[in-house]
Amino acid sequence: MRGDALSKGEASAGDVMELGLTTIRPHSPVEKLLESRSNQGVKSWLVSTSHGRLLGLLLRADAERALAAREAA
Repeated sequence: MRGDALSKGEASAGDVMELGLTTIRPHSPVEKLLESRSNQGVKSWLVSTSHGRLLGLLLRADAERALAAREAA
């Protein structure tokens, strides 16, 4: 619908927007990230400071693996 809505000139921002990257803080609990309904389908998170300084990228697969290892220990 995004391209079609734009070409017709009747689009709202919600019709044509795409979700951006999800940003988290380094202290965010991994369990909460993986359980959150708002993170369903998210494959990675940008990790940044509260001032917007990029610290890294957390992949869902890495978060799941780390959580499984911690639970197994």
